[in-house]
Amino acid sequence: MSRTKNISVVSSYATDRLIEARPGKVIREQKGGPVLYLAHALEKHGLHPEIFTGEKLLVEILVKQNDEFGSIKQKPERLPLPPIKTGSAIVSTILDEWDLSNAGEYPGLLFVDIQGYVRDGSDFGEKKAWEDVRNIAPFVFCLKGNTVEIGMLPPDIIENQKKDKMLIVTKDKAGTEVFFRGNHVISAPSRIVHPPNTIGAGDTFFANFVYQFMTTDNVESAAHFALDKTSEFLSKIK
Repeated sequence: MSRTKNISVVSSYATDRLIEARPGKVIREQKGGPVLYLAHALEKHGLHPEIFTGEKLLVEILVKQNDEFGSIKQKPERLPLPPIKTGSAIVSTILDEWDLSNAGEYPGLLFVDIQGYVRDGSDFGEKKAWEDVRNIAPFVFCLKGNTVEIGMLPPDIIENQKKDKMLIVTKDKAGTEVFFRGNHVISAPSRIVHPPNTIGAGDTFFANFVYQFMTTDNVESAAHFALDKTSEFLSKIK
């Protein structure tokens, strides 16, 4: 039986200020934040996720060829994980505005994108260690990040996720690797898209992966499905 109706989103909205790398001028401002892309992806499958959001942040995004780097000057208010009543939840932050120290109180499956927790925010692309990940990881079913972000985690946390739970490593055009309870699945996109930017792609992938995994319990199916939906998303960016 499908469990997809039991998905919550814990995230943030933002105003994205896109800045051209050279000469550093503002390209435009647009609505953004992980929740925008997570919710949109889930709603396309007919879902109406329970959504929890913090304060809206201003994110400056330096747009370079094939990559973007975010900088967030304001320090957001930290909020505890809300009283989620659904059986699964996606957490994707801009910085560390959602404090997951109470994650042990949530009995469902917690899918966490680590992007915000390892983002320094003080300068474009700067990373930092996720200091309290050891206290949180035991209560998180899935950790997801790109190769650089996952590399910021302690090696034993990475190995524990691979062996006992789930770890997703995204690799841009090369696709993704998913480690699930000792199994290892490598998936490549069926088509390569060259958009002007990839803002929202990571959250689009994550939402579609969680949706398909919660529907099928099949990691390989979820990875291929999410990559296809992400390619479709990227093809519409102007």
